[in-house]
Amino acid sequence: MISAFVKAFEQLGDPRLRRFIFLSLLASLVVMVLLVIGIGYGLSFLKLVGIDWIDTALAWLGGAASVVLAFLLFPAVVVIVMSIFLDQVAEAVEARHYPDLPKAPGQGTIAGIWTGVKFAALLIGVNILLLIVYLVMLATVILSPLIPVVFYLVNGWLAGREYFETVAFRRVKDAEARDLRQPFSLQLTLAGAAIAFLAVIPIVNLIAPVIATAVMVHLFQDFGRRRQIVSR
Repeated sequence: MISAFVKAFEQLGDPRLRRFIFLSLLASLVVMVLLVIGIGYGLSFLKLVGIDWIDTALAWLGGAASVVLAFLLFPAVVVIVMSIFLDQVAEAVEARHYPDLPKAPGQGTIAGIWTGVKFAALLIGVNILLLIVYLVMLATVILSPLIPVVFYLVNGWLAGREYFETVAFRRVKDAEARDLRQPFSLQLTLAGAAIAFLAVIPIVNLIAPVIATAVMVHLFQDFGRRRQIVSR
């Protein structure tokens, strides 16, 4: 697993990867700005109290809330944007490290975007539910130090599973991908936890999906060699 991350970071300077990193960053930042404007614009129309000065104050608070909400949604936005380029990123990794592989059938652009949307929705939904768990843990005081453990355990399992299957679906059928993943669940959860850690670091979180995709390509090939399920 460590070697997969080392290879992924080493390839960030690859001209083919740099292009997709730039495109994903640009698209993600544009969407981020649109999210802030859209949420703020929508909140500005709310007349919650009916008293002008209070509604004005709430509108200003709504503007601040729109920025916070946009930042909370941003990791999911990056996942969706990167789903457009996932095949190309995986191809760049394979071209450098596994040049003898046949060309992957891939998922297609629409299927890739749909996969990204489902992953992002799952990511948002699970973490909203986790907020309730965190509040309960904070209330107990004793359990509050375990909040980071819960965060990385759940998000690690989720990221490891989803990123791996997304990469695997390029070359094997759904059932084969899941059969290949199951014996290595612990390793994928640890890899996913590392990806979740990268996703909370400012700036680095912008390229976390690129790193995650590259890592999963290496892990897929490693697991495939062990199980002799590498390609269709």
